[in-house]
Amino acid sequence: DPPALARHHHNLARAMLLSGETADARAAYERALQLLRPLDGEVHPDLARTENSVGLLLQATGDLTGARERFVRAIAHAGEGDHRESVVARYNLGTLELRQGRPEQARVELVQALDQAERLLGPSHPLVSEIQIAVGETLLAENKRDAATIALERGEKLVKQLEIPSE
Repeated sequence: DPPALARHHHNLARAMLLSGETADARAAYERALQLLRPLDGEVHPDLARTENSVGLLLQATGDLTGARERFVRAIAHAGEGDHRESVVARYNLGTLELRQGRPEQARVELVQALDQAERLLGPSHPLVSEIQIAVGETLLAENKRDAATIALERGEKLVKQLEIPSE
């Protein structure tokens, strides 16, 4: 069963990342994608999840262009509608766009991720609070201070409700 074997390689890659084996993790992710290639071009959560994970790895190692490409692929593989993989990939793409000084593009992705997350996970989910705060940071970067204050206060309120320790 190629999808089951691909999930195994994906999980192996995550374990390798946790132990600092970046190159081996990348190889395991690529093996997972190779096993999923027959599904390429289709909507499939395993493809979306693995592309997103490769994007995070690339971002962590400084390949921001490669990371962006993988996040975009992950969104495509997640398909239309409200899917957790789409939410996470849009969040990652939005935060990457913000990091690269493109707050307008970041806001587009983050607002869409926020809307999807609220519908999919409910308005008081921890991921919703993270995305809400990222939207506020994006608005700050765009010098939209009033809107940023509202967004950040909403995110902070969610964090307090969820008892998530702030850093």
